[in-house]
Amino acid sequence: MGIIRASAWVELKRIAQEKPRLLLLLAPLLAFSVCLLVYSARVVRELPVGLVDYDMSTQSRNLMRSLDATPQMKIASFPDEASLRKAFQQGRIRAGVLIPEGTGRTVREGGSAHVVIWRDASNPITSTQMYTATATVVGQETARLEVGRLMLAGVPYQQALDLSLILRTDSRPLNNPFFDYLRNMAPGLFAMFVQMGLMLAGGNLLPRHWTGSRCPRRELLGRAIPWMLVFGVIGCAFYSWFIPALGGSIPHPFKTSVLMLLLTAASLACGAAVGKFLESSVQTAQILLAFNTPAFVISGYSFPEWAMPALVESITRFFPFSFFMDAYRDVVGDLSTRALMGWLGVVAYLVIPLILLLVRGRKFTPPTPVSMRMGELIRTIREPGLMLLVLIAPISYMVLYGYIYMVKEEREIPLAVVGYWNTAETRTLVRSLDAHSRIRVVMADASDARSMLEQGDVRGILTIPSDYNERLRLRRSILLPVMVPANRFLPVSDLQRAVTDVTSALSSEMRVDVFMSRGVNPQAARERSEPLVLEDRALFNPGETYGDFILPGLGVLIMHQLLFVSIAFATGSAARRAKEIADLGKLKRRGILYVMWFSFWILVWMRVGLSCLSVPGQFHLVSALALAIPGLLAAAGLGIAVGLFLRGGQVVMQLLAFSTYPFFFLSGMSWPREAFMPWLNHLGDLIPYRPLATGLGRSFRMDANLCDLRPEIIHLWILAFAYAILACIAYWMTRRRLSR
Repeated sequence: MGIIRASAWVELKRIAQEKPRLLLLLAPLLAFSVCLLVYSARVVRELPVGLVDYDMSTQSRNLMRSLDATPQMKIASFPDEASLRKAFQQGRIRAGVLIPEGTGRTVREGGSAHVVIWRDASNPITSTQMYTATATVVGQETARLEVGRLMLAGVPYQQALDLSLILRTDSRPLNNPFFDYLRNMAPGLFAMFVQMGLMLAGGNLLPRHWTGSRCPRRELLGRAIPWMLVFGVIGCAFYSWFIPALGGSIPHPFKTSVLMLLLTAASLACGAAVGKFLESSVQTAQILLAFNTPAFVISGYSFPEWAMPALVESITRFFPFSFFMDAYRDVVGDLSTRALMGWLGVVAYLVIPLILLLVRGRKFTPPTPVSMRMGELIRTIREPGLMLLVLIAPISYMVLYGYIYMVKEEREIPLAVVGYWNTAETRTLVRSLDAHSRIRVVMADASDARSMLEQGDVRGILTIPSDYNERLRLRRSILLPVMVPANRFLPVSDLQRAVTDVTSALSSEMRVDVFMSRGVNPQAARERSEPLVLEDRALFNPGETYGDFILPGLGVLIMHQLLFVSIAFATGSAARRAKEIADLGKLKRRGILYVMWFSFWILVWMRVGLSCLSVPGQFHLVSALALAIPGLLAAAGLGIAVGLFLRGGQVVMQLLAFSTYPFFFLSGMSWPREAFMPWLNHLGDLIPYRPLATGLGRSFRMDANLCDLRPEIIHLWILAFAYAILACIAYWMTRRRLSR
């Protein structure tokens, strides 16, 4: 006990006195806080939408006012269609609405007028919001007009009102009724960052390694205690107080404490086990980062794991983060058949590393330093840390993430249908649902359907009311409850939209029958049944698939981060040695070499990788180079400055690993920049990845030319010069320190 207590006290003092250790303690919390602040608005509002009104009628002005009153939209008028398309290429709008000439006249004459919406479908979050808001406005106006037309045809007012909304869906989301992104993302992001931080800390708990300690296992246990106490207390407070404050479920206190104890202990044990069997602390950090970085992506938290390739789906269930989230659902009282597997999985990730720690490891030999005189290319090949980051990681990550999102979208989403009465009316509804490309109908009774939903065998439950047939014959309005688990936004949105498409089409057919029964010919009846038709045009991602949305920006992020981390690692390693840092020219050559290397990989990804993955778009070499060169120069300058300030390759690698997710969230890819707090938006402007990914995305998807990309190019060159100056300041400060 004396060794354990003494080791705990030494580790506590080490955290307080050593800046790298303290930063490693704070990095997960800071990274998580930044990611969480991105979603502080919780719902999307005031997205810029362009509107072209060729009609200039009372009808078109009513539509414009209704659209502008929608909280998700901020309407700006454009003179014509060409200017609207140009605004897309310049990144000024998220969607565009076109009201054709003659819309008001067509509606007054009893015809069917089309309202066109163009959506930037390259971002599914904003695209879905735009479609939902526009469809709601057009649907309400259509219902109002339809009531008048039915009454003119001799239908009583109440029946006309029911016919205008004959089939309606009543969405009933479970666990997150308002689709709050902040509430949805917070539990998973916190666990992911804690797991990553503790594994990295565990890999370096024994500074003298195993052969340099008298009682390594006891010393390891003692050094783990401060980390477990800090993150255990913070984790219990987070899940017990913060999540309920966001509107989440109140967890069981005892289960929460046990789960956080298991998470912290398992993460530290995994890191220590990896560190024991590797010869280099740098290699330990790299292996742990390679294991942790994709954890959130392949866990199914953002993109459902059942839509991934079969191999990835089978692997993702055995990651510690996935096990933790399964156990967490049990802690908050969500019914899940995977809860027991989650608890057992977290325990296994503690027990197996503990067994490995009892095995005798091989003797530790520190790596041989590599001289800068060999040249940067030879140095990169010879030094394991750089070789993995610079040579192996680019192709490895491209293949991994390309394979994860190869399927790109979820189809045939299983929907349980309850209340099937085997009548002509219910058979028509079920056949129409099952015919939709995104729905696979599963017939079940109420109890079986709820059990299937808990087990994940279905993704929603649609209940047909017992009076469905009677109300349909009487032409009375029918409400179809649709129960969906709202902890997975992507499949829920697709499923809800698919069900709405089916019910809207069936409602239109019923109104056609009513008009035809009153002597109207079929063509005129069809036009009268739909006064306004929303013509949806998904631009830049025609299939509206998640893979086509994420892959271009994800590849650019990988190259940006590999350059940023590798050059900071190489510079930080050299910053401790006066001979290697004395020559400024070597730093310049290193930066240029790395920029050229990763620029090449960005071009390969945009030209070859996306083409192989069938991502729609057009590669422009000049635009890509005009963005990639200043963007990567800025990342290189920032990396050199960080490496010089932090000093030490391993420290740099561990800390910068936490920047990947904040950089991605701050770029605006996961959440629109219009919903950011102003200061957070300015912080995102300091990251080269944001203008780089935005510019390359518009060039590839929207065929934007150099003039359209001028703001991003200027932004990147400003960052490149600013970070070059910062790198020079850090260099002279480092030389001055070493000269002393």
